[in-house]
Amino acid sequence: MQRLGKAVHGRGWKLLRNDFVLWYPHVGNSVGSQQDWQGEIVAQLRGTSDGEYPLAGVIVDAKGNVYGTTETDGSSNVGTVYRVSESGKFTLLHSFDATDGKYVYSGLVQNAKGVLFGTAQNGGSIGYGTVWKIME
Repeated sequence: MQRLGKAVHGRGWKLLRNDFVLWYPHVGNSVGSQQDWQGEIVAQLRGTSDGEYPLAGVIVDAKGNVYGTTETDGSSNVGTVYRVSESGKFTLLHSFDATDGKYVYSGLVQNAKGVLFGTAQNGGSIGYGTVWKIME
């Protein structure tokens, strides 16, 4: 699992506001030289049901899929978890409803079985936050 900004199989991801940009080296340039990389927007958050304010960064799996969270929006306006494929297909994996978490500022971790784990600042039965997992 790679964090945002690291090269994965000769490619790297960069998040600019609500745009997901796939960075890759120009032909003939070395992978380690990000100054010579070029970018392409492959997906954009609409700020509605898919989420808004992806503050925590993303992780990238070995297949090039990007996983991340948003602080707000989704069905209850309290955050989402999403996947963006390298081709730009956006998939909403979960929309929080405050009982399972509210305002997800944290990054994600993924175990060897593909289960995603994260935390939410608020929500849950007491309201002081949650630790959650999502299995695809």
